[in-house]
This record gives sequence, C-alpha cells and structure tokens, in this order.
Amino acid sequence: MNAARVRRLCVRGVALVAAVWIGASALLWATQERLLFTGRHAGHGDPLAHLDRVRDETITTGGGMRIRVAIAEPARDPRGAIVCFGGNGEDLHAGQRWAKFWADDWDFRALYAEHPGYGDSGGEPSLESFAAAAETAARRGRELAGGKPLVAFGNSLGSWCAMRAAASGLVDFVILRSPPSSIGDAGAHHFPWLPVRLLLRHDFDNIALARDVHVPVLILHGNLDRTVPFDHGHRLAEALGDHAWFVLATDCDHNDVPLTRLGPYGAQIEAFLTGRAPR
Repeated sequence: MNAARVRRLCVRGVALVAAVWIGASALLWATQERLLFTGRHAGHGDPLAHLDRVRDETITTGGGMRIRVAIAEPARDPRGAIVCFGGNGEDLHAGQRWAKFWADDWDFRALYAEHPGYGDSGGEPSLESFAAAAETAARRGRELAGGKPLVAFGNSLGSWCAMRAAASGLVDFVILRSPPSSIGDAGAHHFPWLPVRLLLRHDFDNIALARDVHVPVLILHGNLDRTVPFDHGHRLAEALGDHAWFVLATDCDHNDVPLTRLGPYGAQIEAFLTGRAPR
C-alpha cells in the first residue's frame, strides 16, 4: 500500500470519527430535555391515590405557574415541616408516597412539590421554572411549619431544588440523597467523549449554589451509585464546608439509600435534625 493511499484512508477515518462525534453532539443537544426530564408529562390526567392523611393542593408561583403539591399530616404532633423535591422521573404519584413517608416515619408535616411540566403541573421543566417552584414550595412549607423548623429534602435532581431553597434563605435544614455535583458533571461521567458541559441548556449546579447555603446540610450517597457516583456528593460536601455532613451508604445504589427512622442511617438523620451531628 503506497503512502498516498494510507494518507487518504487516514483522512477518511478522521472524517468519519469527526462526523460521528458531531452527530452524537447534535443528537445530545436536540434530545437533552428528554434525557434529563424523564418524568415530563408522566401521569398527566391520571387520578391520584387516596392515601390516609394525604391531600393535594395547588400553589402558584409569582409568575403565575401552577404547581401541584401533596401534603401529608403526621399522626402525632409535628416536629416541624419538610418540603420535598423528587428525582427526574418522579411526579406527584411518587410525591404522595414521599410526603406520607416523612409524615409517618419522621413526624413531619410534609409537602412534596411536583416539578413544572410533570403530571398536571403547569409550566415547562427548566432551570428557571424549577427555581420558581422550589422557592414557592418552600414558602408554603414555612406556613405549614407553624414556627417550627423547616427542612428541605431533595432526591437526585431534586437536590438542586432543595439547595436553591436553602440558598434563598427559606429553610433551616437540608437533607440530600444521591445529589449530583452538577448535571454537567453527571453527564460528563456518562458521556466522557462529548462536550456535555458546553451543550447543556440546564446545568443544575449544586456546587455553584453551595457558597450561598448557610444552614446544616446532610448528604447521604450510596457507595455503589452507578447513576451519580458518590464522589459527587463528597465534592458537594467539601464545597459546603463546615455546614455539611457526608454519610456514605454501604452497598447502596442511586435509589435505594434507606432513610427510615429505624434503618441503618436513622440515627445519623436524627442526630442531624437535633443538632448533634458532627461537622
């Protein structure tokens, strides 16, 4: 094979790789909302379950966006209130269960806010709409707290909403489960050959919010998390400094870190909520 033919083959190979890379980047740009907001429109029009001591309400942001929430009442005198934000695949059907869990297991008056554009909530999912919904939900949570502490809980993508509420000075404590340091970091982990951070239209960056968070934050992250590796939670704890307490959950993946009061991390959660957690 002569040198000229080798050069032609090399040029064609490079052109093919470049074409595939450009095509994959364009596909990611075009479909990123579908990949990120997997629960968008999920449960639209489906009736909600009838759960004991759980009701649904609608709250309205300052911009007029209507957000569905589930509110659960504890069987005993509430220790305070908790406002909850779910992962990217969770609508209010999952939210009802989250609210009931925090009410039944932890005696909180619990509010779960559905993400904009999910289920029958208004708006479209975006950084701006999530921020507006998070702040409005936290203000409603403060009303429910009745002078007692208000906690923000965020699961996975919902961790950004909880951090946003804290950065806005609206809550007293934050509990995060499996939080990404940012969506850009999480995307780069799964697609290291693509310029994910440059392509993102919605980078939910928890570390960027950390400098404005001045309340205690508990981070629980599974050591086997394949969706958002635990070093994301650890980096976020480092960015929060003395405000954070990081708990590595043994043999846990992304969605199975236990939060039950009698579970393996119940004592740490209780210590955190009562101000006894080590920094």
